Amino acid sequence: MSDLNNWNGSGRLTADPELRHTPQGTPVVDINLANETGFGEKKRTNFPGLTFWGKQAESLAQYAQKGQYLIIEGELSQESWEDKETGKNRSKTKVTVRRWHFTPGGKPRTHEEGSPAQHSSAPGTSVDALPDGDDDEIPF
Repeated sequence: MSDLNNWNGSGRLTADPELRHTPQGTPVVDINLANETGFGEKKRTNFPGLTFWGKQAESLAQYAQKGQYLIIEGELSQESWEDKETGKNRSKTKVTVRRWHFTPGGKPRTHEEGSPAQHSSAPGTSVDALPDGDDDEIPF
């Protein structure tokens, strides 16, 4: 039996998505997300790496851009490599994206407001829209 491996988060893309293809022709996008956490003096920003595969990668590259607000569901994975310049072992925790949702313009909106409410690998799923207002507001 496998352990539960699920990561949920949100944030803004740190760059425009760049679509590439594996040698077998599978579309893939690797990109970072700026994810803020904490309040006041304890506020900090994390930059998890995200990997999108297949049609999700193609959709992200077509519709998203730097600064785009995303809601992510995925699985954590660990990458390790040797730094060619220093010879030191390096590693990074990444998220392999299973589902994602976004809204053009950066702020979450509902479908009724005239923009796509989601892009997802699971058709028919939905995300509740966050309330209008400052991105730093807590919606409860």
